[in-house]
Amino acid sequence: MKTSIKADYILLTLLVILALIFRYPYVPHEVGTDGFVHHILANTISDNGYAKWVLNPLSLFGLYPLSYPSGAYFVLSAISQCMNLDMTLIILISGLFLGMLGVFTSFLFGYEIKKSFLFAFLVAFAFSTSPYFINWTRWQMSGRILFVTLLPVVLCLILRFHTSGGAKKSRIGILIGILLIAMAALHRMFFLLLLVIFAYFLTLTITTLNKRFGFIQHIENRVSRSTVFFSLVILFLGAFLVQFSNIYIYEGIWRDYQTGIFFTGTSPIILALNAGTNYIGSIGILTFIGIFGLLLLLWKRNKTFNELFVIISLLPLTSLLALGLYISLFIIIFVSVLIAIGLEYLVRKKPSKENTQIKSLKRVNKNRSVLLMSLILISVLFSGYMIIHRTNLTTGVLDYTSWVPDSTYDAAMFLKTYGGNGSFYSNGGMTFLQIAALSEKRFFMDYEPEEIMYAIMTNISKEELNVKLINFSEISFGTNYLYKLSTSHTIRHLWWRGSKDSSSIEIITNYDIKYAVEDVRAKGCKIWGYGYATSPSNFFKSLPEESHLVYNNGMIDVWYL
Repeated sequence: MKTSIKADYILLTLLVILALIFRYPYVPHEVGTDGFVHHILANTISDNGYAKWVLNPLSLFGLYPLSYPSGAYFVLSAISQCMNLDMTLIILISGLFLGMLGVFTSFLFGYEIKKSFLFAFLVAFAFSTSPYFINWTRWQMSGRILFVTLLPVVLCLILRFHTSGGAKKSRIGILIGILLIAMAALHRMFFLLLLVIFAYFLTLTITTLNKRFGFIQHIENRVSRSTVFFSLVILFLGAFLVQFSNIYIYEGIWRDYQTGIFFTGTSPIILALNAGTNYIGSIGILTFIGIFGLLLLLWKRNKTFNELFVIISLLPLTSLLALGLYISLFIIIFVSVLIAIGLEYLVRKKPSKENTQIKSLKRVNKNRSVLLMSLILISVLFSGYMIIHRTNLTTGVLDYTSWVPDSTYDAAMFLKTYGGNGSFYSNGGMTFLQIAALSEKRFFMDYEPEEIMYAIMTNISKEELNVKLINFSEISFGTNYLYKLSTSHTIRHLWWRGSKDSSSIEIITNYDIKYAVEDVRAKGCKIWGYGYATSPSNFFKSLPEESHLVYNNGMIDVWYL
């Protein structure tokens, strides 16, 4: 299937338009769960002029206690201050921009893999319409999705570094170094990127040795193609099955897949089926074509450097598939390449002599075009369904929606307009995050606050922290920091005390708490936060007698302390 230059531009333009359509905000307000945490952190930088949690240079990369990779928050804050726009609008615009940018970054990587417009376009289509990529750029912003959007650029430069020479190679090397630092500041998926860099050097070593000794050609001449193919398939199966071993780093890694949409159980087959269902819902229905594309790639002889790089990169990632969210985001670009390989094979496979005699090549090409368009349409419809499904999902026992309801938005605007300079306290996890983000007010959180939230609330200094370097034996998939706190830092609780208790008054004074925001849905319930059960709050039970109700919209009460 050959296209003209004009048709190429039209196809890319249509893909960009599709990216914008997918991100059209059909819900009334901002979307997300922990995306509101990112909104809050960006707000604090704008309000204070610096990031309170950056106590050490390693804090920028989330490797020091009480921190998190912070690059995205500085970007959001900088854009908001330079454009003098509300952070909610900046997040909406950023999502639209990243959606369009993802089309071009993935197209560049696809074109670097194979100098074919059709192939690069199919990579860009699969990447930009994957449900997870759309979901994380729909009126929400995080470091993880900025990382995923820029990942194809890093991969493209790595491959370009291999083919370049002289001064150009040096310039590309410097650019890669700068981008790697930026990627490390965006998200901890950077450690997965290190596996890909290792894969590049391993690919380089294999191809260099092959040029000198020709062992790959020797194997292909002495060993049948089917033997090599099945050996590679077994290698990938082994990389997948190692996750079911008793190696300590894999302990409990499958816990989240014991229950899925269709299956429930703890057997490896059930866990694998649940994981597969999750990945199809995350990457897209064309994941099936991606598996076919991987088999085609493994079957192929005389693999190019780029193809070998993709295979070697996927091998260690296959042994981490049970990690779920971050792996599914990270491998979208690699699976998109496999999908493009599978789709291109289906539409470019040479017709047999019999078919050539019976049908004209024009008819064959027409059938292939219909097949390709049908698969693209099915993929678009599936992605649209998954986005609607995820948008309408609720969180926790109180069924919090993924977007801000009008009642919460109105309460946040009330606090933003009339709340003064004090902070607020709330009984609902999602309600708290949404109001803290939209009202741009300081807050007090005493129910299991994230460490970075603790750093914001307490204004803790580096001198107050007692830290020490972690031991190598302590490193696991759950390790966040290179240092750990020798002494714990806790927040005193308001939850179990009346609002006028002496301890409560001390906490309220220290944190300048002026308002209590009560989610009416949780009133009198043994529910708070994201749905964790605990004793009913004495603090909120005491408010009607000891405080003044200054705002009510039927869903949210705001009490003046």
